[in-house]
Amino acid sequence: MKTATISLDMVKDSDGWNDLGHSLGFDHEKINKVFEYGEYANLTIEVNENLEIVGGKIHPKEVIE
Repeated sequence: MKTATISLDMVKDSDGWNDLGHSLGFDHEKINKVFEYGEYANLTIEVNENLEIVGGKIHPKEVIE
């Protein structure tokens, strides 16, 4: 099955990214390392020919240790 990848930069979701981080147990400092201002995320999404998301990644703004 064919797949294609798209990169989406600076996707804003003021509450969503912050809530996602809290749901994953991140503290405020780690949320800000992953999401710019706790509001923006850079994503790579892999989609198949049926337009289903089959892979992807959120790219942290800083290296997470």
